[in-house]
Amino acid sequence: MRLKSDGKVSIEALRRPLYRGWLTLRAMENLPIDKEPELAVDANLWLPVQSYYAIHGVGLAALEALRSDQPSTHSSFLREASASLARTLLPRPFSITCTGDIFPGGATPASFSGTGATRADTKAINALSALTQSNAETFVAKAIATTRDHAFEASFDHHRKQRRKSRLNRAKKQQLAGRIPPTSVFDFLYRYRLRSNYSDVDTFRIGQTEIDMAVQHYKHVLTLTLNLVTLLHSIIERRIGIGPFTELRKRFKANRTSDA
Repeated sequence: MRLKSDGKVSIEALRRPLYRGWLTLRAMENLPIDKEPELAVDANLWLPVQSYYAIHGVGLAALEALRSDQPSTHSSFLREASASLARTLLPRPFSITCTGDIFPGGATPASFSGTGATRADTKAINALSALTQSNAETFVAKAIATTRDHAFEASFDHHRKQRRKSRLNRAKKQQLAGRIPPTSVFDFLYRYRLRSNYSDVDTFRIGQTEIDMAVQHYKHVLTLTLNLVTLLHSIIERRIGIGPFTELRKRFKANRTSDA
């Protein structure tokens, strides 16, 4: 998709989510972990939430700049971000998406776009293997495939509870699977946020007791967030023009207590 400037984009409509994202990102950047590294141990508890909401805010602004339908829920945001941003506009590895059926016996085998990695590659690589330049993209694909697997299980579990059933047959699983949209880095960050808040709090609470490790983790997540935000910025800037985007930055910096 070729991006062109669009004078019909509402600057005010995209300003609010953009500023929300920037406020969250600024909080992440301003934590003085280089001077006080022990802060990272506790900060990592909230870091996944901050990372997701920074991306959520800037992502909503990018979708507004594209004049896409504005998502009103997290699920609709993830669906639209995967379709309109990850699959069509972002470079590798942020363009990697997973489609198809993760569960055994599914009618449509899981596959990836935006990468040369295959489902067999992601199954073969051990999550505890050393990260290298040659296997990094496979690790990204594995994280996205695992996220899709969790989405399937959550859908199946929700249906079982609603229907008070202990098991689902293959036909029902196939029907539910057909409703799950492509999975991307946006879905991964949302799952990461949910794990830290709800399903796996202890990993974030006691899993990084070494200060050096905690600082490294904080910086890695911040770098991931900054890189994705920078790419989203480029989409917004190309759609509204460099002048209006620069003005948005000036207004944000001038107003430390933004009304976003």
